[in-house]
Amino acid sequence: MTYVSELDCSSTAAFIAANGWTRRNQELGGDLAAGLPYRVTRSTLAVDAYDLFDLGQYYRSYEELMSHWKILLESRLITVRYEELVSDPERVLRLLLESLSLQWDSACLSHEQNVGRVDTLSLYQVRQPLNTDSTERWRHYEQHLEPLRQALAGKD
Repeated sequence: MTYVSELDCSSTAAFIAANGWTRRNQELGGDLAAGLPYRVTRSTLAVDAYDLFDLGQYYRSYEELMSHWKILLESRLITVRYEELVSDPERVLRLLLESLSLQWDSACLSHEQNVGRVDTLSLYQVRQPLNTDSTERWRHYEQHLEPLRQALAGKD
C-alpha cells in the first residue's frame, strides 16, 4: 500500500469518491448501491446485473471472498459504511487517513473541487460534494427487490 500513502489528501479524497464505495444497506443486509441493477452495465460485472437473484448470489460470493481477505489482512482491510461516510465525512475520513498513515487535510472534505481528469462513468458524481441523497433511493424499488432479498438470505 505504499503508493496510497504517497497521495496528497485531495487526491486521496478524489480516489475515495471516484472508486465508488459499496453501500451497506441494513434493510437488505448487503453492500448494494441504491438502484444498482438499473445502473450497472453488463460489462461492469461478470453476471447478468439485470437479474436480481443472480446479482444477490454474486454479492454473496463477494462477501465470502471479502471474509477470506479480512482473515488474511486483518486490520489492513478497511470497511467504510457509505451512510456513515456521507453523514459524518470528517470523522470517517480522519479514521481512514489515520489507518493509511496519512495526515488530515481539510481538502478531504471538498474533493469535488479537485480539477483532475476523471475517466469513469461517475464523472458527474465525482464532481459533487458528499451527500445523503441516494442513501434511501433503493426504497423506490423496494416492491421489486424480493428476488434480491431471497438471494442475499441464501434461499435458492
